[in-house]
Amino acid sequence: MADWGTGRRTWDAAARRARTLVWAGSFPDFGRATAERLRNWVIADTGPGRLLPWLPVAFGLGIAIYFAAD
Repeated sequence: MADWGTGRRTWDAAARRARTLVWAGSFPDFGRATAERLRNWVIADTGPGRLLPWLPVAFGLGIAIYFAAD
């Protein structure tokens, strides 16, 4: 194995976990609540005949992304 330096690590899991916990503490359950809300919207909008009106929205979004790309 090659020596990659003097104790320098590319991934410091403890430091990353500490930063994540500090950031996550300010928004408790934000991700879970957002995911639950999106899941409920998708379930409601994928019923029979409900997905077709989203086709022009998806098409327009695709055009906007195409022209906004570098």
